Amino acid sequence: MTDDPPDQAHQPGALVRHLAEPRRHGETATYNNRPPIWGFRLLAAPMLLIGLGFLAQPPKSAPSSSRGVLLLIGALVVMFGVAAIVWSTKVGVHVTSAGVRNVNFSSRPTFHPWAQIDHFDYGRSGSLYRTWLVATNGSRTQMRMLNCWPYQRNLGQAYCNALNAELEQHRAQP
Repeated sequence: MTDDPPDQAHQPGALVRHLAEPRRHGETATYNNRPPIWGFRLLAAPMLLIGLGFLAQPPKSAPSSSRGVLLLIGALVVMFGVAAIVWSTKVGVHVTSAGVRNVNFSSRPTFHPWAQIDHFDYGRSGSLYRTWLVATNGSRTQMRMLNCWPYQRNLGQAYCNALNAELEQHRAQP
């Protein structure tokens, strides 16, 4: 049992509030799990630099016949690095005045208009904590970019609370 007052018992810390804060671009708010996204970018950036290095000047010790292969590998590494960095800026849960778009790495984006959203739910599923969009017909859509490991469960709950607040704000509009 904690000694915190009841209304303060589940308040997230400053870091969790900062990480759960969406990026805003015009009327769109984008929620995504920033630590893994930045980790992905940190892996993609060196690949981009290494690939550019191969393209700029292939190793002189390589026989001339293998320089074309090295240039091809360098070009592929650069393309992967650029694609990874660009894609990592697109993934997340995009909240607009029309509804919620869920964009992740492994499947097509899904869009849900506000009228079809009942609420957002959060809980443990397997080894992860997951945020779910619950539709008015009872179906559930996993917000994959907001999945959290057990040590991040407060962050995941903050995402769910923020999305429910966005839903309530939308419902309050005339």
